[in-house]
Amino acid sequence: GLRSAIAVPLKVRENVIGLLRVYLSSANQVGDDELHLASCLADLGALALEKVRLHQSLFRIAEVLNSSLELQEMLDRMLDTVVHEMGLRAASIRLLDAKRQRLLLAAASGLSAEYLAKGPVLVANSPVDQRVLAGEIEVLHDVSTGSGFEYPSEAAQEGIRSVLVVPLKLQDRALGVMRVYSARPRHFSAVGTTFLTSIADLVALAIERAELHAVLQDQYEDLRLDLAEWHRFLALG
Repeated sequence: GLRSAIAVPLKVRENVIGLLRVYLSSANQVGDDELHLASCLADLGALALEKVRLHQSLFRIAEVLNSSLELQEMLDRMLDTVVHEMGLRAASIRLLDAKRQRLLLAAASGLSAEYLAKGPVLVANSPVDQRVLAGEIEVLHDVSTGSGFEYPSEAAQEGIRSVLVVPLKLQDRALGVMRVYSARPRHFSAVGTTFLTSIADLVALAIERAELHAVLQDQYEDLRLDLAEWHRFLALG
């Protein structure tokens, strides 16, 4: 029969998501090696469960991005979902302006109006954004330590400690950046970084689709007005 058991928490980002129990036939079997093995198994189990959860979240976010051609509504809903799924403080998307000199706010979730009005985000003044727009992924573990993040004092007042920034791009063309913010110092895992990068790729495609739809709508409206004018001309004989 079973004489002893080892119970180890399954933890993701210091949050307990479950419990692993290992049952043994003898009380004498529980030693440091067994405890270490159980701890390793718990870490692997938590990682596997987190991968499954994020995979399911990615499908839900893809559904959000495909649910509307209204860009603002689509981005707002998507960011709300990302903040919830990743246990974040906030998230934002900024897109390059026509001159590719500024990053203009396109959508945000969890950020105050005061923080969003802190000032312009100029590419020339932001080494972090320069690297991200070149295709890199930037992890800022603590924005208060002079990491090249713009407006560090405003970020501290907002309760932001760690930031992950990924590029929004179509093939080799940079569209902007996507940022997620944590309220505590956080080391974003490879799984979480890959998850956010996949979302950024979906967002870039959705932006292109929405912009194409807007162009087609404008062209349709121009054509409709031209036809109406032509019909009036014919009616005048």
